[in-house]
Amino acid sequence: MTKILLLTLFLFSTTIFAASEFNRAWELENSTIVIDAYQGNPINWDKMGTDRKVVGVIHRATDGTRVDTKYRSRNEIALDRGYLWGAYHLGRPGNTIRQADIFLDVVGDHPETLLILDLEATSSSSMMDIDEAVVFMNYIYEQTGKVMVVYANHTVTKELNQKLADNRLFQEAELWYARFRPEIPNFPVGIWNEYFLWQFSSEINCNRTGRCLYNVPGTLFDMDVNVFNGSKEELADRWMNAR
Repeated sequence: MTKILLLTLFLFSTTIFAASEFNRAWELENSTIVIDAYQGNPINWDKMGTDRKVVGVIHRATDGTRVDTKYRSRNEIALDRGYLWGAYHLGRPGNTIRQADIFLDVVGDHPETLLILDLEATSSSSMMDIDEAVVFMNYIYEQTGKVMVVYANHTVTKELNQKLADNRLFQEAELWYARFRPEIPNFPVGIWNEYFLWQFSSEINCNRTGRCLYNVPGTLFDMDVNVFNGSKEELADRWMNAR
C-alpha cells in the first residue's frame, strides 16, 4: 500500500508540475521572457535592461516581400547587450521562394539567429496558406540546414495538426504558440505536445501600459511578450534551429 501511495503522489505531483507551464508560466521562478517586436514598437534598451527576466529579442525581418526598417540596427544593439536574437518572417500569399530569398538576405548568415515562420491565419486570403508554408520551410532548410520555428495561434495549430501530422520537417520544428490569456486550458496536442515559446501578451489583451499580464520596462502595451519555461542557458540550447 505504501508503494502504491508513493507512486500515486509522485504521478500527481508530476502532473501538477507539468500543468504549471500552462498557467501564468511567467510567474515561475525559473521561467524567462522574450519580447518580439517590429519597426512600430518603441524600445528603450536601458530601461528594458533593468528586467533580468528578459533574455531574448525576436524581431520581424520581413513581411511578405517588405523589409522591416529597424531589423538590422536592433540586431546589433540586442547582440551587443547580450540578448538572444531571433528573426521572423510574416508569411504572405504568393511569391513564396522570393519571400524566402528576401528573408535570408535580410537575416544573413548568422548561426546565432533563431529563424521563425509566422503563420497568422492560413485560411485568410491575405496570409500564407499551409501548402505555401511547407514550401517556405523546405526551402529555408535546403538553403541553411535550419528547421524554422513555427509561430501559430490556437486555430492555426489545430489546422497544422490536421494537415501536416506526417510532415517530417514540421514534426522536427519547435512551436511558438500564441494564446492571449493567463492560462491554456486546452493545448492542441498533435504535432506538438507542448510549446517552445508562449506568446501570452500583446495589444490584443492589453490596452494600457502597466496593466498587461507582464510589463517589460522600456516598452509599451503593444509589445508582444513571450515566456520560456527555463533559464537563459536552457533557452540558448534550443535557440539554433537544430534538426
